[in-house]
Amino acid sequence: MRIRKLIFRSVLVCATACLTTAGCNEDKGNADNPYDKPHNPNNAIEVKSISPVSGGIGAKIVVTGSNFGNDKSKVQLFFNEKKSLIMNIQDNAIYALVPIQPGDFSTIKVVVDGKEAVLEGMQFQYFIRTAVTTVSGQVGVSVSLDGPALQATYTRPVMMAASDDGLVFVADDSGHKIRLLSTKDNVVTTVIDEMSSPWQIALTPDQNKLYIVERERSGRPILFYALSRNTNWMQREIYYDQKDAQGNFIAGDMPYAGLTCDENYVYMICQGGARLIRVHQETRKVEVIGQNFSMGDWNYLTWNRKDRKLYCASEEQARLYRFDPYHVPPGRTAPWLTYDDVEHIAGMSPGSVIEGNKLSIRTGLILGLASDNDGNVYLSDDGNSVIWKIDQELNGTVIAGRPGVRGYKDGDPKEAEFNRPYCVSATSDGLLYVADMQNRVIRCIAIQ
Repeated sequence: MRIRKLIFRSVLVCATACLTTAGCNEDKGNADNPYDKPHNPNNAIEVKSISPVSGGIGAKIVVTGSNFGNDKSKVQLFFNEKKSLIMNIQDNAIYALVPIQPGDFSTIKVVVDGKEAVLEGMQFQYFIRTAVTTVSGQVGVSVSLDGPALQATYTRPVMMAASDDGLVFVADDSGHKIRLLSTKDNVVTTVIDEMSSPWQIALTPDQNKLYIVERERSGRPILFYALSRNTNWMQREIYYDQKDAQGNFIAGDMPYAGLTCDENYVYMICQGGARLIRVHQETRKVEVIGQNFSMGDWNYLTWNRKDRKLYCASEEQARLYRFDPYHVPPGRTAPWLTYDDVEHIAGMSPGSVIEGNKLSIRTGLILGLASDNDGNVYLSDDGNSVIWKIDQELNGTVIAGRPGVRGYKDGDPKEAEFNRPYCVSATSDGLLYVADMQNRVIRCIAIQ
């Protein structure tokens, strides 16, 4: 995994250097270069061609046309809906890099100062590259030791959250720690020690704060902990439960296994789905916003930034649910949800793998889950030792692992083997990190 990233970064650096050099050479010959000129708002934009016509993430491409101008800050290049990184530009050419997964075939669109033009009669073909690699831990070694990523060890890695800048936070519950894997520095450190049962964790959408819930209720009235980027993830904050008008604790004395967050609130769901709590991140106000969901004993949450809903995995029911945490029913002035407001969208009962759509999907016991920027939801199937993808149309497919096979093997996702994976986390650059619990390692699925 690290070798692949280094290769890609080298390609990016080389591409940047080459294009920058080209731009410098053009600057020296500005007087003789008729294409080093600004965009003319009175004329139309034209897109004529793209070369090459196929490639994968980071491939260098040139889009030719007219009236692009010479200010790349005013220009956007899209592969379907994915924005490309523009390296250099002149009025008749855009030099750029292919973005991640724009689609099997992409329509090319250029936008300059609000005006747009599409390449007609030609599409770009995207090549997907996939691989599963081990990025941290030693297979079968059950102890919590920090150090270089592949020498460090985990007692029992369960929940996790990954950032776009290469940080992977891991709840090592039997080790009673929160561990931080830096894939850039290739090192694992402990950021919180001596916890009871660190469980589901979540990064805020801006990835500047991390929230951590303890599964057991022995620490109540503590609800959860927080770490911040501005303190280098080392200073712990505590969020406490509060009392209602009758003097009773609002969250109450019960296990809370599920936790996630959006820009404003942290959401927690208790054992059995009997109570859904939200806590304002700034004011720290605690509120009950739902109850009596009847979704099984253990539930896990993710917030989907595409549709802005909460998705809930029911472990023993092997079902996926979703609901709107901002739903305000008639007669109320604040959000409130009951079982009738919960949508059962996938799975019926645990068993061997059946791929399909909506309720025709069958998984094993599903545990930690995650969503990406495109609205896809990923599930860790403990029972079948595979990783699922549920797309926006609620089609469910296994993207990694061999259904029903518990083992350890890196390589092609369809041939890779996991041993009771507990959680998955998605980054915006197409990486999925997996807490491979029984193998005691952290895996990475690169689908690019």
